[in-house]
Amino acid sequence: MFCFITSLRAPQASANWPRVCELFERTAASVFAQTESNFRLIVAGHAPPILRRQFDARLEFIAADLPVPNEDYYLRGADKRDKLIVGLRRARALGAHAVMAIDADDLVSCRLAEFVLARPEIDGWHVARGFKHAYGRGWIEPIEAGFNLLCGSCNVLSRRWFAFPGDRAREAAAERAWFDAGHDEFARVFGALGARIEPVPFPAAVYIANASDGLSNSDPDARATRPPRSGPRRLAGRALLALRTIARRRPLTNKLRDEFSIAGPLAS
Repeated sequence: MFCFITSLRAPQASANWPRVCELFERTAASVFAQTESNFRLIVAGHAPPILRRQFDARLEFIAADLPVPNEDYYLRGADKRDKLIVGLRRARALGAHAVMAIDADDLVSCRLAEFVLARPEIDGWHVARGFKHAYGRGWIEPIEAGFNLLCGSCNVLSRRWFAFPGDRAREAAAERAWFDAGHDEFARVFGALGARIEPVPFPAAVYIANASDGLSNSDPDARATRPPRSGPRRLAGRALLALRTIARRRPLTNKLRDEFSIAGPLAS
């Protein structure tokens, strides 16, 4: 089984909770379009999202017993991390063979779960190539390298690196290794531990650029004070994003819409 895990911001910490729910619903639709039917989508949050579409039992909401963070940037980051750990523990209990952490506003390729499960010998994957898209636009921007430096929907880990029955200390260490360093450090951290981390050989995710309500803490809203980011890898990721120009954009085709379940403009 392939398991997607994500976190959802609390309604009290969201500038526009209906929009948060709609963005998550689009993310869930891209997960449920997988060509591999043996998957789960686990979302941890303070309150379940209000959805218009009916999803089956493969979508599971877990109420996270965590305090609602205030507007502090670091507290919101910790809230996201702790919810992802809740999701990973549930995936571990379900016996998932591979887990991918995604932001609850991004989209994934319908081919991804099938691709990963067909290659159980690989310890993990990172999405090196993907796209950037703003809902309502007729174009999509390819990100040909460094997608995992820009977007949190990028890392997949095999069970043998996060599940150690009877050894809670080792499992907790795996959780810290994954989520404390940041999504852009995943390949380096697990590679240093001896894991074989490979790049997915096709564009596998879409970074949604106009999801500014911060539903997954990936982009805190304007009320949160964000300190200047530091570190060469993070700065390099932002620089890569800034260098993508209009000339790199290409039309949003029906093929891309189908692969990533890209819908039309969000409701106002």
